[in-house]
Amino acid sequence: MSLRYSEEELEETLKNPDVSVQTSQLKPHPALAKLAATIGKRKNKYHAERTPYNGITYQSKKEAEHAIDNDLRIKAGEITFWLRQVSFDLPGGVKYRADFVEFTQVANTPLYEVHVIDVKAWDKKLKKFRETRESKNKRKQVNAIYGIDVELA
Repeated sequence: MSLRYSEEELEETLKNPDVSVQTSQLKPHPALAKLAATIGKRKNKYHAERTPYNGITYQSKKEAEHAIDNDLRIKAGEITFWLRQVSFDLPGGVKYRADFVEFTQVANTPLYEVHVIDVKAWDKKLKKFRETRESKNKRKQVNAIYGIDVELA
């Protein structure tokens, strides 16, 4: 059984304490159902496909492959641990979000070598990484403010 209410009928029904309406009985407006179906299916500028790995959905296949590589590098002892989506605050309320931060412990010390990684696609024709002007500017600001060189992978 399905019930359809106009906004006024629904308001009146909900005001009446003798009548209970379950939200499962309410149907969304057809235009809203169509809009909801398109959410999350937007195409990426560089045709990146969201890729799940280890319970996390990464923004691209290349980013997921880098996470897999990091896990293998931990098992091999090359890196100690890594973090994903680390934010750096920039002036004007802007944030730069690095894809990965990798930590390697310096032998027999409590110190760590830190690498900040931004995963970008490699353009074979241009022989350079595909990146936006905004991304370049944010990496320059991170370098100027924090003294951190963001590596592209």
